[in-house]
Amino acid sequence: MSPRANQSSEVRELRERVSRLQEEILRLSQSVASAGSEPSPPQTDPNLLALERSNRDLQEFAFAISHDLQEPLRSILSLSELLRRRCGDRIDAGDLELLDQITRSAAGMRRLIEDLLRYSQAAHGATQFVTVDMNGVLQWVLSNLSSSIESAGAKITSSPLPTVHGDFTSLAQVLQNLISNALRYSKGTPKIEITAVSKDDHWIFSVRDEGIGIDPRYHAQIFGLFKRLHGPEHAGAGVGLAIAKRVVERHGGEIWVDSELGRGATFHFTIPA
Repeated sequence: MSPRANQSSEVRELRERVSRLQEEILRLSQSVASAGSEPSPPQTDPNLLALERSNRDLQEFAFAISHDLQEPLRSILSLSELLRRRCGDRIDAGDLELLDQITRSAAGMRRLIEDLLRYSQAAHGATQFVTVDMNGVLQWVLSNLSSSIESAGAKITSSPLPTVHGDFTSLAQVLQNLISNALRYSKGTPKIEITAVSKDDHWIFSVRDEGIGIDPRYHAQIFGLFKRLHGPEHAGAGVGLAIAKRVVERHGGEIWVDSELGRGATFHFTIPA
């Protein structure tokens, strides 16, 4: 077999491995989505308790399989880069394009697996509820997003935020997902405002932007796993808001959005006082 034919064979083999992994990840995604869609049952019905245990087992299985899928993805990315370096100028345009597709597909699958792990953790992972200063949570999130904020030239303001009883890392996930979305779906220079007001026995936190907005018909849908309203020009797998919903619910709160197309969006979530 000629060197060029051998190169093409190796590229095709990598493509087949990526396709098999895509099928496995699709099945994993469907399992996680199915388990995550069931509401938490009351603790008195034996049948519903069995369903809860089944869902928990499925989530744990998905968590384990996600880890197992990471290694072959790393292997595919390493092999595609090795092929690219080894072949150099000898690789033809068709195989080079195929290698690029393999790299993009593998990187996308790795991000999806990471999102699935975060969702599984938000739904059933261990949490440590302590006294949490939400001002500190916000500062941590803004520091984490500093590169995106600076590159977008975003202006972010906040009112003083309260102290709540919750899990620092999980609450940071909520704010980071909401602020990231506000940056991603902005029109022009992003302007984002974070506020909190006390009402009855809970705090209502709000993240307001002046972005592209959301059709009211889809206000409930966007909190589902893998639910996206926008095309590939906007990055993301449709997991961030599903994670936020799970975290808020585990804190005994609710999350919703007020928005219209072209008029920005305000996401609200509650945390018990």
